[in-house]
Amino acid sequence: MFLETLTKRNRELIAFADSSHKKGEIQPDSYILDIDTILYNAAIIKKEADQYGIELFFMLKQIGRNPYIAKRLVELGYKGAVAVDFREAQIMMEHGIPICHAGHLVQIPRMLLKEFLEYGIEYITVYSLEKAQEINEILKESGKKQKILLKFVDEACMIYPSQESGFQIGEIETITKELSGLSSVEIAGVTAFPAFLYQEESQSIEILHNCEVLETAARYLEEHFKRKIERNLPSCSQKSLMKTIHERKGTQAEPGNALAGTTPNNFDGSAEEIPAILYLTEISHNYEGKSYCYGGGLYSRGKAKKALVCKEDIQELVDVNMPCSENIDYYFSLEYEGRVSSTVIMCFRTQIFDTRSQVILVEGLREHAPKIIGRYDSQGKLLG
Repeated sequence: MFLETLTKRNRELIAFADSSHKKGEIQPDSYILDIDTILYNAAIIKKEADQYGIELFFMLKQIGRNPYIAKRLVELGYKGAVAVDFREAQIMMEHGIPICHAGHLVQIPRMLLKEFLEYGIEYITVYSLEKAQEINEILKESGKKQKILLKFVDEACMIYPSQESGFQIGEIETITKELSGLSSVEIAGVTAFPAFLYQEESQSIEILHNCEVLETAARYLEEHFKRKIERNLPSCSQKSLMKTIHERKGTQAEPGNALAGTTPNNFDGSAEEIPAILYLTEISHNYEGKSYCYGGGLYSRGKAKKALVCKEDIQELVDVNMPCSENIDYYFSLEYEGRVSSTVIMCFRTQIFDTRSQVILVEGLREHAPKIIGRYDSQGKLLG
């Protein structure tokens, strides 16, 4: 999906990956992250967000929940992380990373709530009265209050499969009354996902109906409480979208793929962010006219279409056949018959946390002095 853009805008990363693999320094089924470029992307997004008064919480599931990157982003001025699920929150907590938002997309299990609340999470999304009551029960004797974000939906909202959740907007009055009776939670804002979505037909990022429902909820809550309500508007959080988020009264955004330069609209290199990631594997064997590569790192919605096969000083662009989602991706095939052990490089939309790949961090590419600074698993654990 992004291989052409990567080739044009960050060829140094391709050259490093190819050379390192040929020297036996990087295993197949590895993602290689260009830290210099990730920080460049993060900086330009933050600069734009600051102009509009938008708080940024970084989302790292797409690039492997990496604690080193999290620390560098905090040093850059980001307030902290958004943890998509409780596993990600645990990784951030283990490394002392501030967590600004948790509970969205995945709620915090009851057995972990006390630990998480003691650690300190600025905002927790809830979409059931029971979860809010659990938080309240833990905190009510401490005198502390937890800020919560609410997610409201209606029948026209776009909700991805396996993410079904949310209070019905038609019940906002009842929900607000019930939650207002809890002494240790404060309704601080509202959230939605996705708020925006890239549409291939128009090749543009469009505002979804989810945003309209969010704004309806925000206006009701502001009128009810007579105070500001935060509007958390995640998805496609790149530099060019900050103005739109501001126009939608958004106060919070959550860059994820944009940090790696792999938002869908960057397939043609039109986004200001530069691709900072690639996937490296190698040809295992050939069978019936096709090359089979070591799998483990492809994502079904990543739209990997092309691969660069590197052999000696020759690079060939070939078509990729995605593995069947019903089976384990031990291998995936290329419409090509190449030499066994040849380097294969790809660039697509990633969700590294949902793979079994290794993650290799490299610094110094921009100064032409690249160096591997860390090897991690897909969950952010440092490898020996």
